[in-house]
Amino acid sequence: MQRLKGALRKVAALGTGVAMFGATLTGALAQLDLANYPAPFVVDGTYDTANAIVVGADAAASDTLASVDIASNLQFESKTCVAKGGGDSTVSVSGDAVEVGDKSDLLELGEPMGEVRETVTETELDGLRGGTITTSEGTTEYNQYLRFSEDNVTIRSPGVNFSANDDPNEQVADFLFVREGTATTDAFFEYEIEFEEGLESKVTSGALPGIEDEEIVILGQTYVFVDTTVDTSANSVTLELLGGTVFDTLEEGEVKTYTVEGKDYEVEVLIIEDVQPETVTLVVNGEVTDQLDEGETEVLEDGALIGISDIIANEAGEAGSGDIVEFYIGATKLEMTDDEYIDDTFSQKVRSDQESIEDAFVQIKAAELESATKLEILTIKYRLVADAVPGQANIFVPEGHGIREYLDEPEGMLGNWDIKYEGLDDTGVSIIKFDPAGDDRYDLEFENRQGQIYVFPLVSNEGGTWTYGDADNEFVFGEAPLTVDSNLLNDYYNIGDNDWFLLSEADLPNDENAVSHIVRYGSIDTANNQLTF
Repeated sequence: MQRLKGALRKVAALGTGVAMFGATLTGALAQLDLANYPAPFVVDGTYDTANAIVVGADAAASDTLASVDIASNLQFESKTCVAKGGGDSTVSVSGDAVEVGDKSDLLELGEPMGEVRETVTETELDGLRGGTITTSEGTTEYNQYLRFSEDNVTIRSPGVNFSANDDPNEQVADFLFVREGTATTDAFFEYEIEFEEGLESKVTSGALPGIEDEEIVILGQTYVFVDTTVDTSANSVTLELLGGTVFDTLEEGEVKTYTVEGKDYEVEVLIIEDVQPETVTLVVNGEVTDQLDEGETEVLEDGALIGISDIIANEAGEAGSGDIVEFYIGATKLEMTDDEYIDDTFSQKVRSDQESIEDAFVQIKAAELESATKLEILTIKYRLVADAVPGQANIFVPEGHGIREYLDEPEGMLGNWDIKYEGLDDTGVSIIKFDPAGDDRYDLEFENRQGQIYVFPLVSNEGGTWTYGDADNEFVFGEAPLTVDSNLLNDYYNIGDNDWFLLSEADLPNDENAVSHIVRYGSIDTANNQLTF
């Protein structure tokens, strides 16, 4: 989109030598209405394979990069999650979606999803694809990450529980469970934007003009930096971004109709004032807006938001066209402030559409350059704490639904993404059997992860003596304490002849992927230094 905007600026500013080309270009663009994008390319989550993205053999590098951007966005828009019903149901995902857990490491009941999938990157989710931002101070690539667990950081990621929910009727079922919290360490996810070379701008009149009007994709939604505030003496920075459902560019006096969530909006550019600061007045379905400056938004009577991204004024007598305004309708305005950009703390200052997101926390890491005449932004981290809709203490998401619809502030999720619960998988069963052996003993029968079946005495009370194993031999499942004695007189050996004991090949304590075996100590041959198990 940024490249398209740049191209439009060039066409508007060129002289009479390309006036005919400008008319031809306008005629070609008029054949395709992008107001309903991603339609007609993507309909009901499915990409129409009759479409093709064509790049000429002599195309400029910027055109080739733009085609990649378009292809990536269409892939993100083509996403579905499919659940197959029935007792042997299996959940599968397609399009731009990632499943938590796989055959080698399933997400189990009561297990936080962060223990199965700690981080999601563009490798798994195209909506996290990074990009490039070029300012007057240089170019930086940026990367995006979603984290549900992190070393030395507490993130209380969601998990699936079988329990009663907070409904007065206490419905008992399997739910995706998210616990409410209050502090940044209670967040159920962390989102990060990393600027590899640093997003750099000069500091001018308490602002960062170098990054204003630049685009960035956040969780699948395109935003524009429309305003910035920086105080290097206080280490404070504020970033204002504008994104929305429909983006377009209109000339002064032009009228066009857009469809947003099934409703038509007729937008007319009534007047663009060339005085500083430049302003624009729009008429939307007969409703006249205030004079809006770049970065300003206005809520329409039906609750929709319209926001101004840029105003491009042409001098009188210039060829090409009149004044131009770039705007979003159905827009979202995001404002993030960090009062101390040189430390690792999070600030509870995030606003969406002029309203504070009380459960959101942001950390903007920045560095001052050249005696604080420049500032480079290194990372932006964002965390959201779960806050259930009124009447609910925690969030219980039933099968087929997502977390977003159960949040009191769903806008806190940012972008175009959700965590959805598509039900339980039927992974098969493994029988564990406690088998009574007479009146005073229980045997245990179980199958380990490798399909091996073991049967052995678990507990016994024969003769009135309680023991693990049976009356003659013990079952040992704990290691003996280790002592240091040169004569080995005080060492304790707790596995005797014909005792059973438990062995697990675990890489870490409480390793859920460990394989357990039951082994029996048979005999010792001291002459040949042999043990038999």
